[in-house]
Amino acid sequence: MTDAKPKRHFLGSRLYTRSDFVFLAVDAILLILILFIIAYPLYYIIMASFDNRLAARDGIPLFPTSFTFDGYKATLENKTLWLGYRNSIIYTFVGTFINIFMTICAAYPLSRKDFVGRNVLMGLFVFTMYFSGGLIPDYLLIINLGMINTIWSLVLPPAISVYNMIIMRTYFQSIPDALEESARIDGARYWTVFWRIIFPVSTPMIAAIALFIGVNQWNAWFDAAMFVRDQSLKPMQSIILSIISEARFAERIAEMAGGASFDPNLWSFPAFATETLSRS
Repeated sequence: MTDAKPKRHFLGSRLYTRSDFVFLAVDAILLILILFIIAYPLYYIIMASFDNRLAARDGIPLFPTSFTFDGYKATLENKTLWLGYRNSIIYTFVGTFINIFMTICAAYPLSRKDFVGRNVLMGLFVFTMYFSGGLIPDYLLIINLGMINTIWSLVLPPAISVYNMIIMRTYFQSIPDALEESARIDGARYWTVFWRIIFPVSTPMIAAIALFIGVNQWNAWFDAAMFVRDQSLKPMQSIILSIISEARFAERIAEMAGGASFDPNLWSFPAFATETLSRS
């Protein structure tokens, strides 16, 4: 006797078994659950931005109970926020360009087998991944170089990432030697080989690393907190951090004054933005 084959059913133009349907159902349930976990915080933030009475401790209604644009109006009218956006954009583009340039300049020579002393230099680079001078020497160095309250204190210290350099060096080593040898036979020098052959072939990898660097540069706030005192030079992340710190300080003051609890309306986005930005 032959074993009975499982029944198959058509769904559109494809043929599925019962186990296939079970797998697809479980997969769909898990994906919907993950989507809800990701989408709920975003939905909460959007609803809170339009609700003047919404408080985090009271939950969230399906729709705003008191619709208002006061929070957005106060945000758009605040010049400090727009200045922070401008600074963050400048720091991101300048920092990404410098980082990519320095990473390429280090990765390409270290990827060449005929580069004398590349193993020693690579060891020094790797050493800095595990050991550093520390925060205080970094701060003293920035002061002695005269970079306090300048853009260079935010884009030069992270000018190269050893981790990204190792990734780029490995990619350069994976490029066939025949491409470079053919160019060398035609009389091309090292810079010509790099710009005409290596760089075009490595464009996807360089773009991916540039994306990682740009995201890290955009989200950076610690360097600005240490090296920048001028409010007109602070990036957006530092301004948001100062706004949150002021709100938390106001909550503690309100709780200490008379033992009264903090007004939950101050945690709604419209009231929070209107009160805080008008004072900053």
